[in-house]
Amino acid sequence: DIKKPDDLGVNDQTLSTKEKQQFDQDGFFVVKSVLSREPYTKMCDQFDQIHQVEGKRPGWGMHQEDRAIRLSNVLNKTTKFYDCLYIKPLLAAAYHLSKPDFKVYGFNIREAVLAMVIKGFTAIYRPAIPAGNYCVLNSLILLDPFTEDNGATRIVPGAHLSAYGLKT
Repeated sequence: DIKKPDDLGVNDQTLSTKEKQQFDQDGFFVVKSVLSREPYTKMCDQFDQIHQVEGKRPGWGMHQEDRAIRLSNVLNKTTKFYDCLYIKPLLAAAYHLSKPDFKVYGFNIREAVLAMVIKGFTAIYRPAIPAGNYCVLNSLILLDPFTEDNGATRIVPGAHLSAYGLKT
């Protein structure tokens, strides 16, 4: 069922001016508590179930890491993550980048293994995409708290504007 941004309640006014400016300048903005506790619990339980079923080949359709459990194509495996498809600030960010048309291309999950936390940075793209030509929006929907002690993802404001990204 294809939905248009208007059908999802998303338009130019959904994000505040401050959120749009931060998004354009820094490449991200933070939104807290967009889902109730129940969907989070369902998603965490479902992650564990899918990982158990897929065994030694979880996320086999995508890049694998020794230090993380990755599940790919999750929306085709369960409906438990569908609530994420209706997070208005996320939809509004996609609309802001690619209005009026956007679609969900994939939904993957990555869980870092704490004993193997990587220290350092990794570039996520090269070269930089000129402003206005973006075609991909990545998002982090945190199922577990990110803290300094558990290897939280670090994001460098403005890195999306760099022609060379970050070196590892």
